[in-house]
Amino acid sequence: MRAALLSLFFAWTVAAQTNPVVALDRSITLNEAIELALKHNLDLQLVRLEPQRAEFALAGSYGVYDPNIGLSAQRNGSSSPSFVTGGGISIAGGERETTSVGISNPGISAYLPTGGRITADLTLDDQVNEPNPRQISADTGISLSQPLLRDLLIDGPRATIQINKKALSQSEWQVRQRVMEILYQVEEAYYNLIFTRENVKVQETALELANQLLRENKKRVEVGALAPLDEKQAEAEVASTRAELIDAKRQLAVQQNTLKSLLTDKYAEWAGINLAPSETLLAIPVNADLLESWRRGLTLRPELHSQQLNLEITDINLRLAKNNTLPALDLNGGYGHNSGIWNRKSVALRNLKSDDFRNYSYGLTLSFPLGNRAARNEYRRTKVTREQEELRLKQLEQQILLQIEDSIRLIESDFQRVAATRSARVFAEEALRAEQRKLESGKSTSFLVLQFQRDLTRARFQEIQALADYNKSLAQLALYEGTMLDRHKLSTTLH
Repeated sequence: MRAALLSLFFAWTVAAQTNPVVALDRSITLNEAIELALKHNLDLQLVRLEPQRAEFALAGSYGVYDPNIGLSAQRNGSSSPSFVTGGGISIAGGERETTSVGISNPGISAYLPTGGRITADLTLDDQVNEPNPRQISADTGISLSQPLLRDLLIDGPRATIQINKKALSQSEWQVRQRVMEILYQVEEAYYNLIFTRENVKVQETALELANQLLRENKKRVEVGALAPLDEKQAEAEVASTRAELIDAKRQLAVQQNTLKSLLTDKYAEWAGINLAPSETLLAIPVNADLLESWRRGLTLRPELHSQQLNLEITDINLRLAKNNTLPALDLNGGYGHNSGIWNRKSVALRNLKSDDFRNYSYGLTLSFPLGNRAARNEYRRTKVTREQEELRLKQLEQQILLQIEDSIRLIESDFQRVAATRSARVFAEEALRAEQRKLESGKSTSFLVLQFQRDLTRARFQEIQALADYNKSLAQLALYEGTMLDRHKLSTTLH
């Protein structure tokens, strides 16, 4: 198997070298990238199915209210010796046969929203007791059982319905949260792609400067104006800069793939495409209001709403656990008609309509386990769980406040970095030009010029990195505030 895979790999490598893929540049804006992600991102496709699953679970939990229709029929037969009694003496008089045909419970029962259960049924009994005549009777009635303590306000089925409602809301908030996270990832990948593309340009410029200095040093060495060591230093710088350029191109390819993976569910179709961001890195100043950002975060963050729903679910379980500690006190009642005993089914069924033969019942049933340790300890355990959920909610609120404050401080710091690195890059350009002029006049050395070239390359790298970091920190603040959808002018019902 391994040999076959290696053979396939080598065949693919040869084919790729023989027929190289021609990459096509595709210009893309941030809005286009976000639109593609919302349509084709696999993570979003997965999470968008969760509300459907939750809806089915909720609809299924209402099945407890579906009426249950039942019917049973049976035939019984037996034979026994018959006795003739006379003068106080019983004498076996032959065989006696009994045949009974019964149809019972052709009726319906249903669970009530109050926790009770109602049942309506019909019983038809047809007996033949040889040598006695045929006996047919029919009964119909309705019965009700209604809890008065345990299971009156809540029970297992009703708790399940309430929990499934909360779970449906949770799934919708989880979709919103995942959409916001994907939007942030797209923004981050988009800015990283711009940064890596610009870094390739920075390294290409650095390589041009290094090659230029190498050419000039070779000429000076040839005329004896420079020592051969200066030429070797320039050659070493060219080799080092070329290695930096190779690594920058590798990083660019990685960022290309990262963004592609967020935008498509058919990655192979994007293999021959180079994404070219049509936007540039800008540092647009913003005035972040900490208190307003806190208010947004505590209002809009999906995780906070989801945790609040967790607390509400725990409240439902707590009410159910408290319910189970109560004694069972049920009201039972029933009313019905019976036909009496006849020798014909039609007569028996007809007499069910009359009010001559009635039966009724009502009463209370009380039961409770001695000690009831299982229910009482389950209630205590659920109370502790609720305390944990409350603490998790407070912990999350505090985490949100900290994230927002740190993010605002990062925005301020990154904006200052942009200005500082821009100034550093300008100064580095001026310093390099001055040092090049000194080298031309013989007042400097090749080593110093190489040092200034490295300083300029580093300053250019730091400037574009600061620009990318500033834009990513703005996106991060929107994520922490829960305003990512508003940031991109998207609907708030994305699920």
